[in-house]
Amino acid sequence: MQNWQLQKSNAWHARCPSIHNMSFHCLLAVLSLCGMLRDRPVMALAGMHAAVATWDGIETRQGLNSGWAEADPLSRPFVHDNAAMIAAGAVEVTAFAVVANNMRHSPHRALRDTWFVWQTVPIAAHVVSAAAWVRARQTNPNRSPIL
Repeated sequence: MQNWQLQKSNAWHARCPSIHNMSFHCLLAVLSLCGMLRDRPVMALAGMHAAVATWDGIETRQGLNSGWAEADPLSRPFVHDNAAMIAAGAVEVTAFAVVANNMRHSPHRALRDTWFVWQTVPIAAHVVSAAAWVRARQTNPNRSPIL
């Protein structure tokens, strides 16, 4: 191995020392997930985001199985297939966490002070959406589905 290749591989290893497989290593470095995975506030909000997105997905699935229709036009293409809904949720949680992490470590004070907004807004949206499904089922248990 040439000297520059050795230095490059050592730099990658310094960013993610716990990962030994080079393909995952490069993927995490490219997506800047290494630093994000160690950032506790960002990961705490990402965990909460994943939990409420899962709750919203379960309520959405139960509502669709009961014959109701998805009202959100952005998520409507993803809700008819479980795999697509799970993949869209995972991409959403990861993307918002990456943006929040980059904002948290930004040189600009305004971005550093508002990093959490990128994770709290979708958390609130999922809570409102899941609560709407629960409310709709409780207030109209025997009503014909809305299509």
